[in-house]
Amino acid sequence: MDRDKFVGIIISFALEGQEQVDHVLTRFVGEGNDSIVYAVAPLSDPTNDGWVIKFQKPDVKFEMTVLHYSFRIAEQLYPHHPLLIDPEERMLRLTDEMLGRIESAGSLFRLSAFRDMLMSTIQLLALQFAEPFRAGTLPSDWLNEVNVGILPMIDDSLVLEIQSLLDDEAFEDEMVAFFERILPDIESMVAAAKQRGYFRPLAQNRLLKLLGLHLEDFINWSELIEITDSARFRSTLTADDVSNFGSAVSILHFRSSGKKDTLQSSDKDNQSHARADYLATKAAAKAAAQYMDEIATKYYSDLPHLSAFAKNWQARTLLLEDDQSKAKKLYEEVLLLPITDQMRRERHDTLIDLSSLVADADPQAAERYETEALRIRQSLGKS
Repeated sequence: MDRDKFVGIIISFALEGQEQVDHVLTRFVGEGNDSIVYAVAPLSDPTNDGWVIKFQKPDVKFEMTVLHYSFRIAEQLYPHHPLLIDPEERMLRLTDEMLGRIESAGSLFRLSAFRDMLMSTIQLLALQFAEPFRAGTLPSDWLNEVNVGILPMIDDSLVLEIQSLLDDEAFEDEMVAFFERILPDIESMVAAAKQRGYFRPLAQNRLLKLLGLHLEDFINWSELIEITDSARFRSTLTADDVSNFGSAVSILHFRSSGKKDTLQSSDKDNQSHARADYLATKAAAKAAAQYMDEIATKYYSDLPHLSAFAKNWQARTLLLEDDQSKAKKLYEEVLLLPITDQMRRERHDTLIDLSSLVADADPQAAERYETEALRIRQSLGKS
């Protein structure tokens, strides 16, 4: 990595007891395993570079070949800076760089949101099947009963994560035998899916990978949307990809909900870490739902259930924040969408959520929502 190309970048900080001032990186000093060091000078006095500044690794801004959106260049001092290009050319190069990243093998493993999703999947498997295993009633075909929402997470990355946790003795003692029992079945399922030629795990979902680059701060929201809209990306996108991405949306929400419960029950010593962990996961859940809705609304308006699914999960995440007003508005937007066969299931869930949300303030509306939901259940052959 060429560290000299970042010389000329403007950063703002305050020395102890002073106001925040623009400074410029004047030369690369060196780097170790944990940090990158530059000499720095006030922008108003660029020859006075008697200070150094240390950037902790990993820092995505220093991993990029294109200027990060948060960086500025001291153009008067460095008029021929290698990263100084016009905005249109920068966006083309940024698109190439980010799509190159998502096309590389294993690009999701460094993303905290994906690791969260793996842990949620492991927890959900334990919640659904550990008790039957202990009781000796786990069926041989238990994988056929896996919650459909986590099926796209069953892949090589899940196998590696479970094996790693077993090797590190990270499971509680009573769970070790359970995961040792189910791991070979998961490996066999993944191998069979690959052999059949239909293997579409979330780890290969380009929407999730691209969103991950936003969550890790390689790109901001507007850059995420512009790259998504690019011909190179759009030409590879299908409705199945969007539907598959929906599993990430729901899993991240459940992970957020679980972390909120952990935060509320954590002791004072762990409150700060638990809060930061919860807020980061909730932000990822909210961004995933918004991203899915943006794509579904823009490109798949003929499949309204995709947008409905995304709006429903956006609303549920807002309810984690107790923002009932915005959640209610999103639910009501779902009710305005065309009612197709696929849409009825989402509409049913919207009505149930709305009924619960307005039960105290408007019991008559709640009853209407529940009545319509009952009619949908009956039409779908459910009690």
